[in-house]
Amino acid sequence: MIPLVSAAEIAALREQVVSCHAELARELTWLDHLDAQPAPAAPPPERITVVGFNAERGTCFDGICELLTSHPTLRDADVLLLNEVDWGMARSGNRHVARDLAAALGLGYVFAIEFLELTKGEAAELDAPGENTHSLHGNAILSRRPLAHARVLRLPRRCSWAAGSQARIGGRAALLVELSTASGPITLACTHLENRTTPAGRRDQMAAILAAVEGSARVIIGGDLNTSTLDAGQNDQILAVPQYLAEDPDRLRRPEPYEPLFADVRHAGFLVDEINARNVPTNVPLGIQDRTYWLKLDWLFARGLAPAAGATPQVVPAIHGTARVSDHDFIVTSFECGA
Repeated sequence: MIPLVSAAEIAALREQVVSCHAELARELTWLDHLDAQPAPAAPPPERITVVGFNAERGTCFDGICELLTSHPTLRDADVLLLNEVDWGMARSGNRHVARDLAAALGLGYVFAIEFLELTKGEAAELDAPGENTHSLHGNAILSRRPLAHARVLRLPRRCSWAAGSQARIGGRAALLVELSTASGPITLACTHLENRTTPAGRRDQMAAILAAVEGSARVIIGGDLNTSTLDAGQNDQILAVPQYLAEDPDRLRRPEPYEPLFADVRHAGFLVDEINARNVPTNVPLGIQDRTYWLKLDWLFARGLAPAAGATPQVVPAIHGTARVSDHDFIVTSFECGA
């Protein structure tokens, strides 16, 4: 079981982090515990549709749920790979976002912690009414069919989140599970790579995932890989983006030349171009209307699987009515699993 941490314990942990400049993750061994609810029994599929989505905390839960249940491209998804899902954060109504979404969609789920949050978050989130309950934030996989052998893979730490208004204990991780299909298991890896590091740092994190799935013949890796082509933890690099775009206007939506992890993924036998909508951005920074500044951060990679016949990789805007439900869009691809 993942324990409930009291507000007083959170405050004490924050005091330790600030005073010791320590991450404390090794002391909180329960950070690697999982929360799960099995999916209803179902026959192994011969074809699956996989959706990747950064839910931006789940603050717009109702809109996300409505899109996933009604949009013609999303409503029949077999697997959802979700990043940035809260459990017990005031900013998202203290929901268990993964559990509540799975219940609304009739799916099973596995939730893995990336961070124990020591504050309410950042910027306007700090003014959210009420207090955090569980104070957890992480990745989740939702599925129409049972998942097995779930585990957390902690990725190489390439920055510290211990200080600042968004103080956290933990770090980036991948959630790995196995999905049974008509022709054997598929390993699913849902991950969220670091934004506050260089492309080389993200390459190191992807290398850890590739090593973890090296022995698996059929694998799908997906999530927000933060392939921004720069270190978003460095203000000088952020301020230099207009200069970067003057030199290469396609840089943010075509990040492959600047992010070495893509070469490693291809070398490991994964499909990339065939299962992602090429040069279509997946992230819309708040208030930015100029599409040149929209980024392609979210990806699916697959090995040992073919794209489903007649299916085209898509990016579905995360817009419900006239409002965005996340700063990221949905990415969708279907695969043949074999008989």
